[in-house]
This record gives sequence, structure tokens and C-alpha cells, in this order.
Amino acid sequence: SHRIAQCKKTHTIAETLVLPAAIDMAKTMFGQSDANQLRQIPLADNTIGRRIDDISEDLCDQLVSRMRTSKF
Repeated sequence: SHRIAQCKKTHTIAETLVLPAAIDMAKTMFGQSDANQLRQIPLADNTIGRRIDDISEDLCDQLVSRMRTSKF
């Protein structure tokens, strides 16, 4: 979710590009059973969107915390 947000891509890229590529890599390196485990990762639009919102909120909280502890 973090990398997708950084690239300013839609969440659907995770379903159409990222997960299939990860599954191919896992299958090649570790076998079909490990690749099948990756298929269980939830990539629904609300899941990705929620994670991006969580990242945004966390960054905001970090900024506020740093501003409060700043000497200036």
C-alpha cells in the first residue's frame, strides 16, 4: 500500500501487477504451495484504501509529534 501511494497509482495496480508478479516470484523461488499462500492476501479496494489512509494518518501524527517536541 505504501509503495502504491508513493507512486500515485490506483489501488488496482496491486491486483493486476504487483500480486501476480509476487506470485510468479514465489512460485519460481519456493514452489507452488508458497505461491498459493500469496493468493490469500486481501487486495480489495477498501483494504488498500484503508491502508493508505492509515499511512497518511500516521505520517500526520508523526509530524505533529515532532512539531510539539521541537525547540522552535
